[in-house]
Amino acid sequence: MAKNTESAAAAPAPSITNLRLGDSVRVVVQPDVLLINTESGGYYQPGVPTPATVTATLLRRLQDGDLALA
Repeated sequence: MAKNTESAAAAPAPSITNLRLGDSVRVVVQPDVLLINTESGGYYQPGVPTPATVTATLLRRLQDGDLALA
């Protein structure tokens, strides 16, 4: 019996349309935007992928283009 030597395919990146409240994602703030991270109380660092929980505020920021999924 041969072993499967193929590497596991990476999971596709989530899109805004299939996110649900409470999901865990990584987001990146756009370079020219200054946003407060409502989970930590600090500011998002531009270009740094940051873990976040999907909330109504996070969804709005993604739709507005202030944040992007990493």
